[in-house]
Amino acid sequence: MHDPLLSSALYLSDGQTKVIFVANDIIFVGKASVARIRERVSRLTSVPSRNIMITATHTHSGPKTVDYLSNEMILLFPDGY
Repeated sequence: MHDPLLSSALYLSDGQTKVIFVANDIIFVGKASVARIRERVSRLTSVPSRNIMITATHTHSGPKTVDYLSNEMILLFPDGY
């Protein structure tokens, strides 16, 4: 990788409702990972887990985070690259 992968977070509050949005430079975030992340962020911030959104930028330049048959069909780099 030439550039670092990042997670960016945005916290918003109107004085009553708090929300957190987290965007990750990866191709996909699975449901189980989202649930674990939301629970941990909620414990650390007191923002309800239902008010935390975890997303992926869907970059094809990051690590493989999901295993689908279609991934095997995509040749990103020739052997020996």
